[in-house]
Amino acid sequence: MSDQSLKIGLGAARMTNPLSGDFATDRTLNSVFAAAKGGAATVNYFNNANQTSKLFQQLIQGGVNAWETAEDENGLPIYYIKSSDGAGNSYYISMQANLTVDSNGDLNPNDTTQTINGVTFNGIGALTMSIGYNNSPTSQVLWWLGMTSVGAVGFSILKSIIKGCIDNVASQYAAQIANIGLGDFTDPADLDDSISEADSDASTAITEGTEGTVEIEISLSWSFIGIGLGIAAVFIVLSFIFHSSAQRVRLWNVTRYKAIWSLYFDEGKLVSGPVEFNSDSSIKSYTPFIPVCSGSPVPGALPVNQAMYGDISFNSNSQTNGIGYAMQIQLVDDQGNVKYTCTLMFDIPLVGKNSTSVTFNTVSSLSDYYNNQAGVNNSIMQQAVSSDNLIQATTTYDYLDGEHPMPQLNTTDTNEGYFYQSLILLAEQDLTAANIAPCGC
Repeated sequence: MSDQSLKIGLGAARMTNPLSGDFATDRTLNSVFAAAKGGAATVNYFNNANQTSKLFQQLIQGGVNAWETAEDENGLPIYYIKSSDGAGNSYYISMQANLTVDSNGDLNPNDTTQTINGVTFNGIGALTMSIGYNNSPTSQVLWWLGMTSVGAVGFSILKSIIKGCIDNVASQYAAQIANIGLGDFTDPADLDDSISEADSDASTAITEGTEGTVEIEISLSWSFIGIGLGIAAVFIVLSFIFHSSAQRVRLWNVTRYKAIWSLYFDEGKLVSGPVEFNSDSSIKSYTPFIPVCSGSPVPGALPVNQAMYGDISFNSNSQTNGIGYAMQIQLVDDQGNVKYTCTLMFDIPLVGKNSTSVTFNTVSSLSDYYNNQAGVNNSIMQQAVSSDNLIQATTTYDYLDGEHPMPQLNTTDTNEGYFYQSLILLAEQDLTAANIAPCGC
């Protein structure tokens, strides 16, 4: 294969929340379990998580100029932005390539392949965007990286084009975050469409804008940047709240089962989360939460243990309504069997204290469950345990009433509103790295 026919390809984005090999001491899991106490513990957890909004705010205000740069051991660029909370904690977003150059200075294809735009590529590593604090990632977005050569290729041949690829990805990510963050959105479907358009625009710009010393073309598969932009969506949503009440919920699935969920609304609406919207902003489909698993987030990348959380944002749909809904979650094994069913509700009334409930008892009507439980448990935390004592479900509030600061993207001002943050935690007892299954790719 001549140099002129070489191409490199980036696969579809995949998101992961990496865990260590020891779940009992894992920092991420311990922070989630601590937050499940509710009240001040939930406040502290989200205060830490919301520091990320400052990083996205830098990208919105500065675009590509917000990035700082360094070099890795191969002389390839590392793009990063950072901030601190004044208490000694450092927060960051970084973007770099993870690949191995052998002692001969060659890149060797691994045993993975992907077909992108009709072209077959052989894996050489991954492009990784990490979000974390104190030098430890809490979330990562990874894109599989491959080349058309089936044999070893000198890194010096591909270095300039890989560098150009990283440069363009970082530039487009910053540009699209800035465009969306400064946008004027009035409903969830608008934001959803804008993220899809940004994904397409970024893919086109990177494909057309990457050049090297040899004729190498970047080919991109679908869903290139969308997942990365989706991480910022929760903060973007909070920046265009128009109504009196808002709730941000983070759902963690710390079980070996896939979590399939659905909602019933008494009042309010979902404005951002792992869902697909119809054009009228109604919910078309719900994205399941994967189980805790082990393996490579993208084929050929370094294996890690992984868990999945999702941020879900709710608004009241008028100045005279609150937020009230019930959620049902089915935990399903890899054979498609429903092993557990959990039902929960949150009620954030226009007047009065918030309430929440959760149960593993049989619930045939979400509307009846909501109506029977709304206003009953005015507490910052509720828990339920499955009949076999293996699964525990927890719901929390940070506050039960009053106005509180909202993290913002398009302003440095601190805005307050009837804004509440809650945790939903599904936790399997005695879950360890030794008894989880490999991740499906």
